[in-house]
Amino acid sequence: MIMTIAVVLTSSFTSGQETPHVNSSLLETSFGKLRLYFVENRGVYPDEVKYYIQGADKTLFFTKTGITFRLKGKDRSWVVKVEFVDANPDVSPEGQDKQQAVFSYFKGQEKNWKTGLPTFSKVVYEDLWPGIDLIYKGTVNQLKYEFIVKPGADPAKIRVRYQGVTGLKVTETGSIRVETPVGSFEDDRPKAWQETNREQMPVDLAYKLQDDNTEFGFRVGEYDTSRLLILDPAIVVYCGYIGGSNGQLSKDIAVDVSGSVYVTGLSASDEKTFPVKVGPDLTYNGGLNDVFVAKVNAAGTGLVYCGYIGGADDDFGTGIAVDAGGNAYVTGSTDSDENSFPVKVGPELTHNGGRNDVFVAKVNAQGTGLVYCGYIGGSGDDGGLGIAVDASMNAYLTGSTNSNEKTFPVKVGPDVTYNRSSPLPPPPIFYGDAFVAKVNAQGTALVYCGYIGGSNDAWGDDIAVDTAGNAYVAGLTTSDEKTFPVKAGPDLKHNGKVDAFVTKVNAQGTALVYCGYIGGADDDSGTGIAVDAGGNAYVTGSTTSDEKTFPVKVGPDLTYNGGTWDSFVVKVALLDNLTASGTTRPGGTVTLNLQAIEVRGLPYQLGTSLGTGPISIDTRQLGLHPDMLLWMSLSGLFSGIFQNYAGTISAQGWAKAAINIPNDPKLIGVRLHSAFVTLQPSAPSGIKSISNTFSFSITK
Repeated sequence: MIMTIAVVLTSSFTSGQETPHVNSSLLETSFGKLRLYFVENRGVYPDEVKYYIQGADKTLFFTKTGITFRLKGKDRSWVVKVEFVDANPDVSPEGQDKQQAVFSYFKGQEKNWKTGLPTFSKVVYEDLWPGIDLIYKGTVNQLKYEFIVKPGADPAKIRVRYQGVTGLKVTETGSIRVETPVGSFEDDRPKAWQETNREQMPVDLAYKLQDDNTEFGFRVGEYDTSRLLILDPAIVVYCGYIGGSNGQLSKDIAVDVSGSVYVTGLSASDEKTFPVKVGPDLTYNGGLNDVFVAKVNAAGTGLVYCGYIGGADDDFGTGIAVDAGGNAYVTGSTDSDENSFPVKVGPELTHNGGRNDVFVAKVNAQGTGLVYCGYIGGSGDDGGLGIAVDASMNAYLTGSTNSNEKTFPVKVGPDVTYNRSSPLPPPPIFYGDAFVAKVNAQGTALVYCGYIGGSNDAWGDDIAVDTAGNAYVAGLTTSDEKTFPVKAGPDLKHNGKVDAFVTKVNAQGTALVYCGYIGGADDDSGTGIAVDAGGNAYVTGSTTSDEKTFPVKVGPDLTYNGGTWDSFVVKVALLDNLTASGTTRPGGTVTLNLQAIEVRGLPYQLGTSLGTGPISIDTRQLGLHPDMLLWMSLSGLFSGIFQNYAGTISAQGWAKAAINIPNDPKLIGVRLHSAFVTLQPSAPSGIKSISNTFSFSITK
């Protein structure tokens, strides 16, 4: 029996059917105080680049002659250069305050990877003008630069020129607006001060534009020329590694036992080229994306590492998980074949020819290497959406595929036959069946891989795994109960256009323990799932179904709130589940396992019957009067046929019994029906509950 508790929560989704795992704007807000990381260039770019900032939608290059901004617009990229006018040509930027964070680029063959690149919190141009240092630092939301004017030096020598801009403008607030054809950013209102007797004494400071409106210096008020003077502007330009102005770049998030945060998504790939000309960047291919993987420390104040996984074509990271050792597991989809994608070990090292293949990669705990990286796919379009990992470091994946069993690497189950029969929509959208797969701990092979679907669309959006190795998948489907593999619950009837679904796959991957819908009369989508120690599944997603048809129960909000989408959360409780394993031949043993969370600690009795029909449950007599086979076993006539025919449900909700089939060929064809009866003296007839019946025939 499956029980659901569903609640509806207000959300701000405004368009589209798919809902992301992670709200990118929340990530940007949460990590907005991360410091900037100036990455030392070690072969990623030409030697003239000494340091760079790898942002989500822009890249900054620090060279001897100045700073180059590559700004990524919607349809094109634009290059802006900042030059230091009449500065010392021999000064080269130097990194200061080395950080823990490292950057890595996993591209192509392993020999071409650039890994463990060091980072610094500051870049300093020392004596850029006589007696004047320039220091760059900041956070992901603000690039700060300071001019340190030493005693006796002349701040009037500071002159900065912008190339590739349409103009500079001093605003009413005193900032400089830098305008380009792909957008604008500002140099914030500058501040200046001197320190005297441990106090900060402000000094008047303002920008001074030159006649052509592309160059500026500073107008400095009165100050003590015998003391150090600090000029402190700030460029208000987002340089984040997570999220960005292009939106929805961060797709999934995981947390390890120490509280460190792991994020994956996609980032525009541009490390192949360094722009040498200002204006439109003809070397940049804005259609290409790489997967990024970032680890943020538990305090949220700094990166531990940031890595990029990709090839010559588009690559998308959509799911991430982390094991107890801090290794990160990433899945998504890739167009890149094995000539440019960083395949290593497995599970498959050759792209399968469709527009996309699923990829799965394991990143080591230091973020400096891939333990394995490979494909899962067929001749159609395949995409990984969710990933989980168990205590033995096996990875579990779900997603969507329209590759049939002729080319998709089906193995064991739960279903090795492709189900979708209705016409596919045109590219770039790809639907088909949901899939579930288990990758062994070494990454060399699939333990199982199979479909979950019906005659119409289905996809698996997220996956979780319990301590016994059962996998739980949440997603969406438009297939009704005539073709979708519903079993046990929570709802065996399709409710509307699109329903969320939840399913449990047994530890062997051979079958579904349960599979059912969550939904109402309109569109419902399951996007996230978790499981507790008791085997209860928790599903979240979005819905446009109101409380008249959506299965609301308990709370916290039982009323639809009227927006385009509401979020929902559901608890799916497995009240009792009876499974069996073993050999049904004469002389074999069939082991029965009961999971019954709601009756843990109560006494039970195994009931059986022989014949063509199942045990009667409605009369509730099962177990009170043992049948003839059980009676003979208890009386010693068939000693040892039943093991653990009576006992107590464990504190974890488990019970086990076994039927030892006598080694007698005359029993072939006999059918047995078994169930666990949970006893409670205060309940009617002394029976608390009766599990689902398990039936089997004795075979040759």
